[in-house]
Amino acid sequence: MNTYCHALLLCIAMVFPAVQTKAGESLANSVEAGSQKTEAIPSVAEIEKDISTNTDLSTQRLIKTLEALESRDLYYECALVKVTEEERLKGPPKYDAFKKIVHELAVRGGESVWQAFRKVLIEEKLQASEKSLVREIFLKEAGEDAPFTLSAHDRTQTRQYLLRFNPKRNTVVTVHKGDMLVQIARRAYPHLSQWSAVDILAFTNDLKNWDSLQLNQTLRIYEYDIVKDAQAPGMEPVGAATH
Repeated sequence: MNTYCHALLLCIAMVFPAVQTKAGESLANSVEAGSQKTEAIPSVAEIEKDISTNTDLSTQRLIKTLEALESRDLYYECALVKVTEEERLKGPPKYDAFKKIVHELAVRGGESVWQAFRKVLIEEKLQASEKSLVREIFLKEAGEDAPFTLSAHDRTQTRQYLLRFNPKRNTVVTVHKGDMLVQIARRAYPHLSQWSAVDILAFTNDLKNWDSLQLNQTLRIYEYDIVKDAQAPGMEPVGAATH
């Protein structure tokens, strides 16, 4: 009996350090990943310095910042929190800094800038409103459109898609008397939810006001490919048993 207990204690002693090591490695990796994320995004003061200093190095830094930004980086956790100017300059960029970066890079131009714009339009890091700004400026300054991705739901709203749109694959429709944006969107994208279809049509045609459609106005309908197809958050698969 004593021999058995001794062997058991020995095994525990051998396994426990290994578990500690794995946990330590996991924690270290998490900390390192967080550190890399923080290092990849400079403070507002650093961004404003790069914006005010037009050099090849500052341009590359602004491009790197743009490519690293995600939607969650661009908003305060609570809009009611008052932030001092000193805290703002020390903190991470918010939406106003994001707009400054995009506008400044567009002014500087160059293929490396346009490549960065194309990249963020395709990736999932930014929301539609942020991509809309990038695409609008890209169209104006580069004189061309670029592929982009948008999230959407299917007609039943049980599936969540990531859709990739190719500007070269589009058709044109004309607004007739009595047409409403919702009606046009549902005809254009019958397999998507009504509001996803409206959002996409508004995005692709840069419609700021849904009620601003004019008689004989033309709208472009972009074809899409489904890049990702997943169950919508909070939705059970159709036919799932409930207990």
